[in-house]
Amino acid sequence: MISILTITYNRGHIIRKTIESVLSQSYEDFEYVIVDDGSDDITQQVIEEIADPRIRYFKLPKIGYLSRLRNYGFKKVKGDFIALVDSDDIWRTTKLQVQMESLVSNPELAFSFCDVEIYYYGKLTRSNIYDHSKGEIINKNFFDDYINGRLTIYSSSTMVFKREVFETIGVQNEDMKSGDHDFICRLLLNYNGCQINKSLAMIMRHNQNHSRLAGIMPFQEYIVTLKYLFEKGKITRNTFQRMVSYNYYQSGLFYSRSDQPVSAKLHYLKSFKSYPLRYKALIRYLMPKIK
Repeated sequence: MISILTITYNRGHIIRKTIESVLSQSYEDFEYVIVDDGSDDITQQVIEEIADPRIRYFKLPKIGYLSRLRNYGFKKVKGDFIALVDSDDIWRTTKLQVQMESLVSNPELAFSFCDVEIYYYGKLTRSNIYDHSKGEIINKNFFDDYINGRLTIYSSSTMVFKREVFETIGVQNEDMKSGDHDFICRLLLNYNGCQINKSLAMIMRHNQNHSRLAGIMPFQEYIVTLKYLFEKGKITRNTFQRMVSYNYYQSGLFYSRSDQPVSAKLHYLKSFKSYPLRYKALIRYLMPKIK
């Protein structure tokens, strides 16, 4: 059985589509655990109106840490596999079936992730992040590609993994507000998996996305993970410096777009100092006006 986990907060206006896309899966052996981070809108009403016996709904006082909410959900699940879906994303009907076929056919694999379509306020803006002509890429260790920025796992909504991985890598780091990058790094470091080159998840982008509200927090947390991996000898100094620089640079871009030039310049300078070959960080730092 698959346990599907959604964390939600004040998504009463859109969560119905997410739930319906889960309940309409062609792969039917699943439970659906929804953890509500203290919503004060109609989220609970919408979920209770659907009244499907496969749904298990838990409403908590406001916590605000995705990592802690996920770990609460992990303790509640009963399945041998876990799939994640954000409360504003939508799955294609065959998503679980396609991913489970690969995992069942290759029992040595611990996880699977798929391609996505990205929508901004309902309009398709990007699709086919991966090269679909390659078909499935199975039994591969994706860690080096992921940690070096050659592979993007665009959303947790694409992931299915074995529950048993917790025995090796643990759950999400509750000192981190999100912890997604950290968890994925540990998963890819320790296990082989399968990349499904089909767009099976629709990622909805809008101003209330967790990723948009988080600011530079994901970049800061990724740097913490990079430091840990470097200190444990899991990545080279070059990879560490280059990827730390990349995350400082992305933080600088965020501040530039948020009209905070002083903070932007500070992070561009940190980016260049971390990896002097990132010349564009120095150029942006020296520019009189950053956009």
